[in-house]
Amino acid sequence: MPLQLEPLKNRALRDSIASAIRSAIASGQLRPGDPVPEAQIAEQLRVSRSPVREAFRKLEEQGLLVSYPHRGTYVTQFTEKDAREIYQLRVGLEGLAIRWAVESGAGTELQGRLARVVDRMRQIVGTDRFPEMAELDSEFHTTIIEASGNSRLQQVWHGMDPFVWMLVGMIRYEETEGTVPARLIPEHEEVLAALAANDPRTAEEAIHAHILRRRENALSRLHDDLERHGALAPAVSVNGQRG
Repeated sequence: MPLQLEPLKNRALRDSIASAIRSAIASGQLRPGDPVPEAQIAEQLRVSRSPVREAFRKLEEQGLLVSYPHRGTYVTQFTEKDAREIYQLRVGLEGLAIRWAVESGAGTELQGRLARVVDRMRQIVGTDRFPEMAELDSEFHTTIIEASGNSRLQQVWHGMDPFVWMLVGMIRYEETEGTVPARLIPEHEEVLAALAANDPRTAEEAIHAHILRRRENALSRLHDDLERHGALAPAVSVNGQRG
């Protein structure tokens, strides 16, 4: 049988569309249970529907979208169990990462990198640039993971982070009044202050406190959202299994 490979141009287009949809989910523009409008996406990205459908299939494989015959494609919904599991993983992974960074002597460099991210966050507070804030939030936490110097820990993180930022995006619009809020800035600043102490335990406790505060907020918003809207699509767990 002759070898047949997908043209690189088509694959790159599909991946670019999938990335745009993931960004819309992470920023809260597309929420769990929302229909994903194939025609509108194709029109706004100025592409045909064929690569959009390919992007849909890729995101379905990752568990971020779910399709129903004759009904369309929807953003996958979370259960409270999914949210608890995701935040349990975050506490473990980010706690280890920041501890190892400080123990290895990389704490000062990490603090500088994170401070620059927080400075960029401050610049968009009060604007409607939600996608940019979502990207900066992701960058803040991914920078901590990368500072661990542990490649396997990083692999685990990158395997789960689409679900992390989908969950963050789910509550982002719920807790705002139409503009990017300032409330996350102090929490990130606490992490910076802990790094300045150059103590692994202090840094680990600070990131734990930040993530656990976000967990309680997410669980509260998720509970309210599920009561208000009900389940429109099967929930998906971190391992990609639908429930």
